[in-house]
Amino acid sequence: MLAGVATGSHPGMTAPPPLIQPLPVPPPNSRGHLTQPLSEHVDSEHFCVTWEPEDTTEEVALRTLEALEQAWSILVERDGWDPPLSSDNWLLSTMLDPSLDGTGFTGQYTDQGTGVVYPYIWINPEYEDLTNFFESLAAHEFNHALQWRKRPYINGWEEAWYWEASAEWGAELALPENNAYAVQAYYYAQHPEYRYSSTLDYHQYGMFLVNAFLEEYRTGPGGMHQVWELGEDYPEKTWEKLITEIAGEPLDTFWPSLTSSIAHNDLEESHLYEQPVQAGRLEDGVGDSLDFLGTHYWKVPTDTWVESTGEVVLGSLSGTGNPIKVQSGSWLTVSGLADGPTPYSLWFSEPVDTGGVDTGEESPAVGCACTSAPNTKTLGWGILLITSLLQRRKHPLLGAQRKNPAPPDIS
Repeated sequence: MLAGVATGSHPGMTAPPPLIQPLPVPPPNSRGHLTQPLSEHVDSEHFCVTWEPEDTTEEVALRTLEALEQAWSILVERDGWDPPLSSDNWLLSTMLDPSLDGTGFTGQYTDQGTGVVYPYIWINPEYEDLTNFFESLAAHEFNHALQWRKRPYINGWEEAWYWEASAEWGAELALPENNAYAVQAYYYAQHPEYRYSSTLDYHQYGMFLVNAFLEEYRTGPGGMHQVWELGEDYPEKTWEKLITEIAGEPLDTFWPSLTSSIAHNDLEESHLYEQPVQAGRLEDGVGDSLDFLGTHYWKVPTDTWVESTGEVVLGSLSGTGNPIKVQSGSWLTVSGLADGPTPYSLWFSEPVDTGGVDTGEESPAVGCACTSAPNTKTLGWGILLITSLLQRRKHPLLGAQRKNPAPPDIS
């Protein structure tokens, strides 16, 4: 996962890897090395993994290659993502470097001499003993190489969160039996009240839940890819507009349906996800404040109807609406619609005619069952080149209390 953008502490991170000059012609029917490998390297059909002998082993490099090729097979060949720039003729370089201040980085560079644009991946081999995480890390970073082709990272402060949310979901798509992605739900669950685009406390990693809901309940497989395709055509649009356009519904119904699915464990792998923290016990007249698409999860003590004041939307097992019917023992979700922290209050009410929005029946969007020590370093945002940013992937177990115990090899 990526938790920031920064200049690294080692030479490879302070300047893009050098192109081989002059550029050689790749051998027929194969790809060549666009950048200069380190002392050791192993190649596959699409990737070159390179390292210094004191840093890691060939066995780790081969595991990295296997995960990268699996991600290529699923995302490019099966799902139709455009391959990274320059990868038609050149191997995508991946450096194993234990001096990384983080778990992985991906950047895209433009060589000032030749104009060639190429991505580059760094992975920290110190995490290779966390087998599932390490493989998921490789797939996650490859997702970023795909994303660089679609859309500029320097696109305003609302941009970064969906890169991380998509790279996490993309790692799940590429390695569906791995499931290392799931623990990232912790970073949403601890602060669901944060603005949807927040990158505080690694919130953006847990936002893969948006893509899970989108594909499981709205678009079917490929929904996230459709969002990125649309985002390539409309780089000025923020992600929530692109997502709801692909979902085919307005934000004020999509978001409460999403949050109610999260609350009621209605996503396919909800059993692997951390449950969002409870805002409190629902009482008549209770209130709080929320930023744009931040959400509070209220536990419902009795069967009743609830209405709200303030710029918020409500979700429950019965659907969406205001007023909305809620059931004892279930959850009411409240999400902000205003751009900036805005107060709201909740009141018990009598049943009213809501124009068919809330029927009192379970909505098909919700309520249906579908089939290491913390590293507290933070990275400052920085630009390496005008077209180059590097991002850090977040370790899955940093501060997280897993819903299910970690397997022995990553406990």
